[in-house]
Amino acid sequence: MSPNHEAMCNIVQRRVDNWRGHKTFAWAGECGIFADYVFHEARAKGLAVQLDSFDDDLDCWSSVTTPPGVTIPQLRELGLSLNHVWVVLDGRHYDAASPAGVANPLDLLCARLSFVEELRDRHPALLASLTSQFEWWQVAEAAEREYQAIFDTRDEQYEEN
Repeated sequence: MSPNHEAMCNIVQRRVDNWRGHKTFAWAGECGIFADYVFHEARAKGLAVQLDSFDDDLDCWSSVTTPPGVTIPQLRELGLSLNHVWVVLDGRHYDAASPAGVANPLDLLCARLSFVEELRDRHPALLASLTSQFEWWQVAEAAEREYQAIFDTRDEQYEEN
């Protein structure tokens, strides 16, 4: 682990640990606030971080590797969208759900959950097909079920950050 990566992991984890309310708000609901805190702290420590985000058209400046079985144009045609903000350092993507960072922004938990939720609502047969064929989708669907199981109780734990 490089010193920069280790420093970034520590910054993100410390911010997660100090997040008020349910920790999932830091990556699903208040990701922009969280990313801004991390960005400024990392910059203050001399790390050359950048902010990146998905807009409704699944655009970001980072290069992405699409999930298996689909392409970004196909996801757009299916009506999938995603809004999420994260921090990038040396080609790794960090948010509150991924303090160790990931190589591909579409592997951020928020992206995985969003794709599963939207496909379940709009194109359940396609989701079933993808899940039966690809581990990426199996992991994403299991994580989305875990998230849905705590969704109601997380709102009761909201605190403004």
